[in-house]
Amino acid sequence: MNRKALFLLLFAGIQLATQSITIAQTTNNRPAAGVEKNQYKINFLMPGLGFEHGLSDKITIGANLGVSPVTYERKLKLANGTEKNESVLMGALQLEAQGRYYYNLNKRARKGLNTSGNSGNYFALSSCASRNLFTLYDEGKKKNGSAETNNNIMPDKYSYNVGLLWGLQRTYNNLFLNLEAGVIYQMGNGQNTFAPGLNLKAGYILFR
Repeated sequence: MNRKALFLLLFAGIQLATQSITIAQTTNNRPAAGVEKNQYKINFLMPGLGFEHGLSDKITIGANLGVSPVTYERKLKLANGTEKNESVLMGALQLEAQGRYYYNLNKRARKGLNTSGNSGNYFALSSCASRNLFTLYDEGKKKNGSAETNNNIMPDKYSYNVGLLWGLQRTYNNLFLNLEAGVIYQMGNGQNTFAPGLNLKAGYILFR
């Protein structure tokens, strides 16, 4: 191998090493992905408004106010002395407050995935207060009530729940989709008990 070829090979190696170091430094120096400072939303599926405020790169607090269907179970005593459960579906005004921890924003950013609009997965501590407004469906009123002694007993006007949830949120051009699942503890309407929690929201981010 002559000197010219050796020089060209050495020069190419130096160039390749320099480029590799530059790419590595760029990747390492990439700013960590973080949540939005503020964003205000309108929810289409369960009509209402919400906001989310960033406390740190991964933690947010927020609230939602809207109308949502709520299902209750009530016990009815029959004329023969036995009891049975019946379902009541109510339309309720709900005020929900949440604290969220987004745990995979940096991972999504490294993969080149969208993180704007808090597009990520999270764990949440949630609390919700409901005020029943109107009846959508009453199983007892769909049947002959002659054998039932307390068919007019309705759920309490107010109920509450707290829960631990896992959720994902995705935002595309200010349109967002939010899915949550977990466990909640219900209070009110004679239902002080644990129950599954499932929420689905879709809407538009008004501004952020």
